[in-house]
Amino acid sequence: QEEMLKKKLAIDQPTGVMNKHSLIGAVQKLLKHDAVKYFTLGMIDFDDFKEVNDRCGHLTGDKVLKVFTDIARLHIRKNDLLGRFGGEEFVFVFMETDQQASLQILQRIHRELGRYFEKDLNIPVSFSAGVIYVDQAMYPLLQHYTDLFIDVDRMLYQAKSNGKGRAMSSIGEIRFNTDIVAGKT
Repeated sequence: QEEMLKKKLAIDQPTGVMNKHSLIGAVQKLLKHDAVKYFTLGMIDFDDFKEVNDRCGHLTGDKVLKVFTDIARLHIRKNDLLGRFGGEEFVFVFMETDQQASLQILQRIHRELGRYFEKDLNIPVSFSAGVIYVDQAMYPLLQHYTDLFIDVDRMLYQAKSNGKGRAMSSIGEIRFNTDIVAGKT
């Protein structure tokens, strides 16, 4: 029963993915045990989510988050991680996956999510993302695991400042509604 309770406490109940506490613990464990040679960390934040809640209601906002996590789980592998980081912010850990492949996964999730809601809602559902690559050579150089979240959040902020429905990484920017990766940053 205690083990079952621990598992339940590690989950964000509305979405069924890891909560912030368990996600951070999993990332810390990754960095300590060198079990994975490299990974890509992606952080997404929904665009204009307040408008979804204000115009369509909070239950619809909750549905958007749940549908997003359901779609995301279909596109990530079993050993990848997905967790809710904040209100409408989510973090992906793509194990032994480079930035290009991670961006393609996020693009597929974005496309499918948009299509799911395009008939039901009169406003577009989209998100922006920041993506960073982390390999074992970097582990000892990190002062603290929070350095990773600061870096990926910076990339996310840069994507959002460039517009909606896009991702920013060190290999460039991608607009989710196209297949074009822009020049390097």
